[in-house]
Amino acid sequence: MSRIIVSIIVVGFLLFAIQPAQAQYRYNPAPPVQQAPGAVGKLDVNFSSEYIWRGVELNHQFVMQPSARISESGFELEAIGNMDLSSSNDNRGKFTRWIYRAGLAKRSQEGSAAISYIYYDNKHLGFAKTQEIALEIQYGYPFFGGGDVYYDFDNADGFYLRSVMGYVGEIGPLNIIPKLTLGYASSHYQDYYFGVHDTSILDVVASLKAEFNIVSGLYIYMEGDYYELAKSALRHSEENIQQGENFYWQGGVDFRF
Repeated sequence: MSRIIVSIIVVGFLLFAIQPAQAQYRYNPAPPVQQAPGAVGKLDVNFSSEYIWRGVELNHQFVMQPSARISESGFELEAIGNMDLSSSNDNRGKFTRWIYRAGLAKRSQEGSAAISYIYYDNKHLGFAKTQEIALEIQYGYPFFGGGDVYYDFDNADGFYLRSVMGYVGEIGPLNIIPKLTLGYASSHYQDYYFGVHDTSILDVVASLKAEFNIVSGLYIYMEGDYYELAKSALRHSEENIQQGENFYWQGGVDFRF
């Protein structure tokens, strides 16, 4: 728990430390940092040193995660893939998971709201496919916050809730984004994924992202993440499974059109 408190303190410090630099190096017109929510499409290719999903380690080595999102008149479609780039799970070069999303969404730089159906095709992950209904809300700029609710009605028959807070610091074409995410799960959800029958805080993630606007709509980014399961019972359930580190990094290219 002390490591979680340290993560919260570090993110809080970064939220305030960025602001003086932002004021010093701001130029006009500053490139919009989050045009993707208001755009009609988004393509992303992400490389990550681990694949951590809601506190569950799905791969402790490198993965590639391409994604595509298309919005038209409030209707949104999205597909996210995960390809193993190592032989850690004997699936090198294979897409081990596809996530498909369809729903209604309204997005702008100042916030977003979406309600979606999500299908998880867990091809080679060792557990069954599953389905969720999701409600996701984010608001504010440059300080932002939000909350998401995911109901797994297929396998876990439980809820995962996520709250987020962060800050977008614009330093010329560079955006520095510290963020803190807190996950909370129902007893049925924790029982299915961790074997712990408890309704409580599940995981905490502290992240720092650097995003550089190359040309209009095209960004490159790097991000460092530290995650921690919130309870000792959850950590004990994973200690014989977890092979990677709590800190991992990711980076990629993001095109918004």
